[in-house]
Amino acid sequence: MKIVIFSLLFGLLSCGGEETLDPKTTNNGTNQNTTPTNNNGVIVDDFGLDKRPKNPDCLAPNRPPSDTLIELTQGESFPADNKAFFPLSGGDFWFDVFPKGFVGRSLLGKDRTAYLNISGRILYQKNTELGLLGAAMGPDAKFLYVYYTAGTVDNMKTVVSRFPTGEAIADRNSETILLEIDQPLLHNNGGAITFGPDGYLYIGVGDGGDPPSEFNQTAQDLNSLLGKILRIDPSKGSPYAIPDDNPDLGGRPEIFAFGFQNPTGLGFDQKTGILWVSDTGNKFQEINQITPGGNYGWSIKVGPDCNQLCEPIAWQDPYFHYAANIESERIIGGFVYRGTKVPDLEGTYLFAEKNSGKVYGIFSDPLGNPVSKEIATVMGGMSAIGQSEKGEMYILAKSGVLTEISGPTLSSET
Repeated sequence: MKIVIFSLLFGLLSCGGEETLDPKTTNNGTNQNTTPTNNNGVIVDDFGLDKRPKNPDCLAPNRPPSDTLIELTQGESFPADNKAFFPLSGGDFWFDVFPKGFVGRSLLGKDRTAYLNISGRILYQKNTELGLLGAAMGPDAKFLYVYYTAGTVDNMKTVVSRFPTGEAIADRNSETILLEIDQPLLHNNGGAITFGPDGYLYIGVGDGGDPPSEFNQTAQDLNSLLGKILRIDPSKGSPYAIPDDNPDLGGRPEIFAFGFQNPTGLGFDQKTGILWVSDTGNKFQEINQITPGGNYGWSIKVGPDCNQLCEPIAWQDPYFHYAANIESERIIGGFVYRGTKVPDLEGTYLFAEKNSGKVYGIFSDPLGNPVSKEIATVMGGMSAIGQSEKGEMYILAKSGVLTEISGPTLSSET
């Protein structure tokens, strides 16, 4: 069954300029979801080759037609409300993560089987950020790594562990715990984990949500693992080693970058190796490019604003941000498209919103500033985004329906 929905695809312009453009917020943080403005509040509604960039030597690529229709074809189905969806490195199998403690394995949704069941170890509660929150396959496919919450509501902890893989099922009785982190509350627990091109494990840990969150200092505390991106080498040490080139910040050696509220999406650009992190907040949603040792501001700074007195610190500003709202609830990041099926999306970071089901690409305006444009809407909301080794991307709806981004349109194959 094919479902046709509307969307606009815009040309990618990488030319530099002087003004900063943000289509969803003005300089005072006012929500502007429909009309882009610059920092002076001037409406800017001409993109692509309609407006020449300031750099006359820059050759802008052609812009695709502005009335491009995006076609979604219903594909295979998974259990509803999965938290993550990722491929087996070098193989045909994909894995989906169900918050109650299950990991499934399939051929892109077909012939799905239960691969890991650790529901008895999971602290799960509906409408919270508790449960099995993320998983990643090790580079050699010998271990499946997971991120989950355990304990009781009054005594919670985050656990990062691994299980030996098997041909048909992972061995749940041979768990090795790598990290345990005390969690103060039910929210801002992070959960994104992934292996980088360097073979190290990257872990996104939330600030724990200790209210009032904007005055919670854990993300700035270098002796705490909360509110951080961690980087460890689980192939060495007991139970892991610290990579030699981790930044020396004077605190916990696992810390790769800090100052995050709730990093729920980690994705490496397959071409450049840049790590992109989506950080969910109750005031702003952020998308960041990660610099080793970088301070991304939380809880002192979020988006363009300071919650407290901003001292003269070398903050790492987000690559892109917009005002949070009920419609978006949680940003679902996201990867840079490196496939071949949709050439117009080459080099474009794609992300989605959990509640609205809208899928966005981050493009460049005529001045080279990042702007987001909606390229699709999935009815009923979104659960996860996955990317294959070939750079193609898949979106997983809350309903469990899997859709591939392919061809001149967005489609799914049964």
